[in-house]
Amino acid sequence: MSVRTRLRIFSALVLATLLAAGLGPVHAQTSASGVTRSRAASSARLAATVVYQRSANAGQLAGRRAGGNAGARAGRAAGAAVGGAVGAQEGAIAGRRAGAAQGAKAGRKAGSTRRDRRAAARAGARAGARAGALAGARAGRIAGTRSCGATVFYKADGSAWKCTFADNFGGTQLDPTKWRVMTSTQFDFGNRPDCFLDRPANVSVAGGVLSLVSRREASPFTCHVGDKTYTTRYSAGMVSTYQKWSQTYGRYEFRAKFPYTTQLGVQTSLWLWPANSSGTLWPITGEIDVAEWYSQWYDRVIPYLHYFSLLDSQTTNNTCLVPAVGSWHTYVLEWTPAGITITYDGRTCIADTQAGGSPFDSPFLVAMFQGFGMDGNAPTASTPAVSRAQFDWVRVWS
Repeated sequence: MSVRTRLRIFSALVLATLLAAGLGPVHAQTSASGVTRSRAASSARLAATVVYQRSANAGQLAGRRAGGNAGARAGRAAGAAVGGAVGAQEGAIAGRRAGAAQGAKAGRKAGSTRRDRRAAARAGARAGARAGALAGARAGRIAGTRSCGATVFYKADGSAWKCTFADNFGGTQLDPTKWRVMTSTQFDFGNRPDCFLDRPANVSVAGGVLSLVSRREASPFTCHVGDKTYTTRYSAGMVSTYQKWSQTYGRYEFRAKFPYTTQLGVQTSLWLWPANSSGTLWPITGEIDVAEWYSQWYDRVIPYLHYFSLLDSQTTNNTCLVPAVGSWHTYVLEWTPAGITITYDGRTCIADTQAGGSPFDSPFLVAMFQGFGMDGNAPTASTPAVSRAQFDWVRVWS
C-alpha cells in the first residue's frame, strides 16, 4: 500500500470521527446563521422603508395642502400689487398651483426626516408662500397688463364696452408689442425747443407706472431730425402705439398725474392721431387731444378736436379746471359715430355731436408726451429743470 493511499484512508477516518462527535459541517452551520441574520436585517430595512414612505407621503400631503393655501394667499397679494383685482384673482390661482408643488416637495423632505406631519406642514407652507408669491406676481402682472379692470362700462344702447387694449405698466420696461418710443431722429415734430429721446432718463417703467420726463440738460447737445440737426438743452419723452395698435371709435381711459408748476415752459399731452396720416394734411386728417396741460394755464386741462370744420363750435373748452393737476386724475374719451365726449374725473368737458363723421371715422393711434412748451409757453430760466408725467394705466374698449 502506497503512502498516498494510506494518507487518504487516514483523512477519511479523521473526518468520520469528527462527524460522529457532532463537529461535522461547520461551514453549513455558519451559513445558516448568516441567512438568519440577513433575513432579520432585510426585515428591519423593509420596516424602516415602510415608515419612511408613510412619513414622506404624509409630509407630502401636508406640505401640498399647506403650501397651496400659503401660495394662494401670497399669490393673491402679489398679483393684486401689480395687476389689481384681476391680477389678484390670477395670482391666487397661480400661487396655489406653484405653492402646492413646492410645498409637496418641502413637506415630503421634512416628513421623511423628522417623521412629523406638523413640521412637514410648516415646511410646505414656507416653501409654498415663497413659490406662490413669485408665481402670483408673474400671473398678476400678465393679467393686469391685459386687463381693463373689473368695472363694466355701458354704451348709450345699454351694451357693454369690451376691452380691446390695456396696459397697466407692470414690470420694469415698456411693452414693445404695444408701444413705440418716439424720437426726434425718426420723426419730424416741427419747430420744437426740445428733442425727444429713447433713453431711461426720459422714458421708463417702474412700480406699475410709466414715467415720461422732460429735462433741461447740463450742457447743450445736438438733436438730429432726419438730415437736419439743431442744438438744444431740452430733452423730452414720448410714446405711442404707432404701427403697433389703432382703433376706430371706442372708450379711451388714461389714469395720469401731470407735473405742476406755475412757471412757463412745460407741456403734457394725451392724444389720438390718425394711424395712416403723415401729418402733411393736418388738420384735415384730424387729431383728438384728450387732455393737454400747459403750465401757462396751470389750473386747467384743455381738450381739443382738430379738424376742418367751419360750423363746429364744440371743438374745445378751456374752462375745464382740474384741481391739483399733479395728483392722479382719470381722463376719458368716448368716441362713437354719434360724436365725441371727453370727461375729466367724470365731469364733461366736451360733448361734440358734430364730430362723428369724417375724419373721425378711421383708425387712430394713442400717444402721450412730456416736453417743453412753445410760443407763449416757451421755456424760460425759471422753468423747472425736470418735469415728470406719470401714467397708471391706458385702457381702451370698443
